Amino acid sequence: MQISGIIEKVYDYDFGTGDISMDILSDGKVIRCTGISGRFQAGHPVIIEGTLGNNTFMFHNINMDYSNAVALKKLVPNTQLPDIKDLDKIKNLDRKIISAVFMPQLEQDLYNEYRDDLSFTQIRSMVSKGIYEIPENPYSVCGICGFKLTDKVAAKRGVSVTNKARINALVNSAIDRLAENGDTYISIEQIASQISSFQQAYPKLDTRYILMNAKVNKKYILTGNGYAVQQRILAEKNVARQYARLENSKKNLSFDKKMVDEIEAKVGIKYAPQQRGAFDMCNSTGIKILTGGPGTGKTSTLKGILEALRIIIPSAVIKCCAPTGRAAQRMKESTGLESQTVHRLCEYRPFDNESYSSKNETDPIDADIIVVDEVSMLDINLASMLLSAVRDGSFVLFVGDINQLESVGPGSVLRDLIASEKVPVYQLTKVYRQSEDSQIVANANKVKDGNMDIKEAEDFKVIRCLNEADVTIETMKIFKKNYDKEKPFDFQVLSPIKASLAGVNHINEIAQQEIYADNSTKHITVSRKKYHIGDKIIFLQNEPSRGFYNGDCGTITEINGNDIIIDIPGESITLSKEDFSCLKLAYDITIHKSQGSEYPVVAIPLVKRTPGMLTRNLLYTAITRAKKMVYIISEDDSMEMCIKHVTSGRKTGLVSEIISVLE
Repeated sequence: MQISGIIEKVYDYDFGTGDISMDILSDGKVIRCTGISGRFQAGHPVIIEGTLGNNTFMFHNINMDYSNAVALKKLVPNTQLPDIKDLDKIKNLDRKIISAVFMPQLEQDLYNEYRDDLSFTQIRSMVSKGIYEIPENPYSVCGICGFKLTDKVAAKRGVSVTNKARINALVNSAIDRLAENGDTYISIEQIASQISSFQQAYPKLDTRYILMNAKVNKKYILTGNGYAVQQRILAEKNVARQYARLENSKKNLSFDKKMVDEIEAKVGIKYAPQQRGAFDMCNSTGIKILTGGPGTGKTSTLKGILEALRIIIPSAVIKCCAPTGRAAQRMKESTGLESQTVHRLCEYRPFDNESYSSKNETDPIDADIIVVDEVSMLDINLASMLLSAVRDGSFVLFVGDINQLESVGPGSVLRDLIASEKVPVYQLTKVYRQSEDSQIVANANKVKDGNMDIKEAEDFKVIRCLNEADVTIETMKIFKKNYDKEKPFDFQVLSPIKASLAGVNHINEIAQQEIYADNSTKHITVSRKKYHIGDKIIFLQNEPSRGFYNGDCGTITEINGNDIIIDIPGESITLSKEDFSCLKLAYDITIHKSQGSEYPVVAIPLVKRTPGMLTRNLLYTAITRAKKMVYIISEDDSMEMCIKHVTSGRKTGLVSEIISVLE
């Protein structure tokens, strides 16, 4: 059955699957239609094919009705439109015209041809980048579609297994995938293994043949046993150079150990010998490191050190920062000092994916003392930008815990600085929050040391489950008991993964349903996802010009038409409906995203679906997010799997660069 008409209203559109629900005015009647399509909108003239049932027309094909000149003129008045098949002419049109009348059909045509190979997300990404058909060389869109899917399309077209473009794409895609792990150096063995896993659409070629005949992207540099990411090498070299600059320009300070006694009397703290020893960093400027786990007194020691520096340099300008907004807010709460993100301190402004402006050596940060908290989260690129912006003779204090997860971005800055044995390190190891007062701290230290003897207490519970479904049920019981809409950040679910029944995506969905079961709260629907006033959200992108960064969390406070207003610490952000792809619900977030945050109560669901994600530092990081209460919901022995699994660490070159630059 076929009907034609004008779309009156689109009720929902899922950008991931292409699922759409809409009303079409046809022959004076409004017909509700559902199916899969490109981004058709109200006002589009369409022809659809399908079947009518239960008052809804279920369509399997939809096309723009380019014969309906009257409707098209309403969309783009005074415009002579080319034929939909004339892609070269379409590419030269204004983007608004393409979006208004051609983009939905272009997406639909690609979907009709490649529905078994490409997802709608990939199709939409291609069309938005001006790619309206799979080119003769399908591997040219490998970066958008991924190698496996591109290879599948190429195989159907009869592209030779030894095609040069295929060989190049195979090797570069393998290195790209491995580079996502954050390493600077990638071995031939790793590349060979990845190449083998990618070869599924064709009979496998010999890996040596592939590597010998591939042309590798210039962003990778050939090394003795593989390749290195050129940009990361440059960042490591710059961090080493900046360290040497600050070391060479450091000044001696008139620190007297009697100051510690004065500070103790002033702030009412009695410092232990290990903490008193950390004050020795006040003897000079330059880069210093203060590290230690929970309960070791890092915060109180930091406060004392800053007090000493104020005595020594009364006129000093002190700036505090952290890699994320949440970590900066937490630093402000714990120290009483104003704090901001590293990006803001450096006045970072991106131009595109490759370039940006920020403070630098010729226009440095106006500060004599810079304190950076949660340095385990600091990736090599951010460290490079920050240290380039520190003026000569400054005092820079890095504060962090080397046992936490590595940064989401590349590198292993804190570990490498310590491993170089060139940067002064003051390590706090003695726990002063005694285990009888905090089983959280005691168990966190057991996890760190690989000790399986995890003790339960009033502030630490372990719930054992038989399967993922039970983990989900128990997690939601804990959620219902602890979540308070008036205090949304007093409780947080922290998951290792996004997928699975007990993963971030599903827990967020059912948690929201639990809170807003009656659906009476004002809400807005985007791509079949509802956002209510009061919903807890997390940002997924860096948008410094708009006041938010990847990992910032907040709550929706207002909905005005197609706009929502989100409150995050120190900011009120307005987003339009088109911007919602940069956020998601945050009743459950990944443990990686939680770094730098603290919550009174956390729940940690652990499942066996992805055993590679169950690592010691991941569990340690999750536990140390809690201040008052930890719940671990473990599928069988998932908790013990975490404690046993120690990661090898990233392959970086910062240590050798620091040693080399000082020789």
